Amino acid sequence: MTTYNNITEAWSDKALSMAREPLNLGEMLVYDAVSLLRGPCGDRMSIWIKLEGNVIDKISFMTDGCGATFAAGSAVTQLAKRCTIFKARSITPQAVINACNGLPASHLHCAILAVHTLNKTLDKL
Repeated sequence: MTTYNNITEAWSDKALSMAREPLNLGEMLVYDAVSLLRGPCGDRMSIWIKLEGNVIDKISFMTDGCGATFAAGSAVTQLAKRCTIFKARSITPQAVINACNGLPASHLHCAILAVHTLNKTLDKL
């Protein structure tokens, strides 16, 4: 058990690391598409994508959510980077959870938010 944000739940070391030091975090100034979604818990996530041809060359995210939302954003952007648009659409919430080596049960919805935000951004391409 690890205490994170005053909640004691089972966090994997990888999920904690991704929550504390997320990759691909930050707004992109030059991009081909961006979307913002609000999850059922009120967390918001934006994802920016820059293509090179039909391949995701650059991708980043921002969130005002909890640590699990940061971990999920980091995971989904790592999974999608260098993928074709078609392949990126196949990323599932379970793939995001697996990339984090698991998320606490009460935060599995963060992976769903990350995937839905990715897909909404892909819809704009």
